[in-house]
Amino acid sequence: AKFGARISQTLTTTIKTIKIPKDHIIKINDVLITQKILDDDKKEREIEYNFSDGVGKISYNLSEEIAKKIGLKFVPSCLQGRFLGCKGVWTTMYDDLNGNIYIRPSQEKFEVEIKDIDNYFELCDYSRYIQAYLNRQVILLMKANGIKDEIFFKKLEEYKKRLDNERFVLSLVHYTEWSGLFL
Repeated sequence: AKFGARISQTLTTTIKTIKIPKDHIIKINDVLITQKILDDDKKEREIEYNFSDGVGKISYNLSEEIAKKIGLKFVPSCLQGRFLGCKGVWTTMYDDLNGNIYIRPSQEKFEVEIKDIDNYFELCDYSRYIQAYLNRQVILLMKANGIKDEIFFKKLEEYKKRLDNERFVLSLVHYTEWSGLFL
């Protein structure tokens, strides 16, 4: 199953966007932290955590070019894509206007010789505003930070009253159909 999932990742639909020159492709290290822990036998051992696993960086002006290329009116804070044998997410660096893309070892899936021939960023998806929901995890977090149960019950009652409004219900159906979800 894991092998099949890896193969399907290479077949994700992408949009060919902008060409990035060879001299603007910069390799950077992953952010690795080593922590000592006690295992079940009370023996101390070290575990390494990769805090940047699959996450690179991209200059603001490159993100802006990609946004324009696909017709967005905003610059996403994050781009998911493929680039020269790498895949993952690139965060937009708002303070970087150098036109660079930064690649980490954890993003490299295939070894590719970097040339100036086919250095196109292939976009899978981008960050965007989405409606927030009070799901179980958010409610538990809020309760742990002092929000009382009565507040959630009040919100639930307000929402149930809104369900009597036909216009509100139709807006839910429209939003749900547009986002690809089903009620």
